[in-house]
Amino acid sequence: MSHRQENIVSMLRRLVEERRACQETKHDMLGHLMNGGEENRYNLTDEEKIDQMIAILYSGYETVM
Repeated sequence: MSHRQENIVSMLRRLVEERRACQETKHDMLGHLMNGGEENRYNLTDEEKIDQMIAILYSGYETVM
């Protein structure tokens, strides 16, 4: 993994930890990955949440470039 990739993963890991410590429910991508809602039967690990965020962000980047 490159240094840039490590920085991104580290930043996202901190974001997940901060969000978990916050008692407020957010209605954004991370909030949905963390809470899942009633329709979500799966509990994602932190690594899976980070992988999903990277995939979503990258696919959005690829569609506009």
